[in-house]
Amino acid sequence: MEEKKLTIQEEWLLTKKISVKYSTYCKYESIVTKHINPYLKENKIEELTELHIIHYIDHLINVMNLSTSIVNSIQCTLKAIYRYGERTHGLKKLDFNVIKFSQKSKTKEPLTLEKEMIIWQYCLNNKERISLAMSLGLYAGLRIGEICALKWEDIDLDNSMISITKTVQRLKSENHEQKTQLYILEPKSTSSIRSVILPDFLIEYLKKYNNLYNKDFFILSNKEIPMDPRVIQKNFRKICKANDIDATFHTLRHTYATNCIKTNIDVKTLSETLGHANVNITLNRYVHTSLDFKKQQINKIEPPIKP
Repeated sequence: MEEKKLTIQEEWLLTKKISVKYSTYCKYESIVTKHINPYLKENKIEELTELHIIHYIDHLINVMNLSTSIVNSIQCTLKAIYRYGERTHGLKKLDFNVIKFSQKSKTKEPLTLEKEMIIWQYCLNNKERISLAMSLGLYAGLRIGEICALKWEDIDLDNSMISITKTVQRLKSENHEQKTQLYILEPKSTSSIRSVILPDFLIEYLKKYNNLYNKDFFILSNKEIPMDPRVIQKNFRKICKANDIDATFHTLRHTYATNCIKTNIDVKTLSETLGHANVNITLNRYVHTSLDFKKQQINKIEPPIKP
């Protein structure tokens, strides 16, 4: 029986399987399976032109209504596959620089003070794993995967510090016995491996949990296996719905970053705390000033002679 010939995108995926992290490979495979394979089934890769791809990007944005971040990932992956085809299969050169689209994304607002108080009050009133998770997102700026990967041995209560060295992700299973499974991985970048200083009030809050759990276990599951981030997200959505809060778990991290800026914590310190590679990421992605705060800042301007 003749062996099935691999497509160019399948060949490209094989090269990535041995050269990138498994989590990155899973992301590429998902993009190829969900988006690029269906597109290249209708449009032969060797016949693509810049105009074809411009129309495809327009379809992703205006018909499928995908977010700019997802569209950007699809475009970058398609470009990488095509470049591979140019090198290995003699595809004609395409100028991807002419294929541009507006990458303005919807501003993600932090919690208002009122909503923040509701979340924190819930944490104080309910000694639950979701309370522990929310407190670390809201007042330490941790990502949900980082929180799920924490063990009590990672938390130095005496020195008010948390060591972030791992993250938990649900990815496609390698053993094929199940579709997906939890993986404990290194963070996505070296800058994400960091020590986070905790405020005193959060240390006191964590001490209420510390004596209840096994030091060697993960802090949310209190077991040798970590909590699934999906469980935390589900519980968080339930709390938000009950309190009329429009937020995702990542909103807690946005709120932390914004509050730090409002209290004049310098951006360099904040950037390192959040695990960003540079301060521009912090400013552009997470810091959203409210109208009231903008007014306060502008009103600091005074003329030499008041009217």
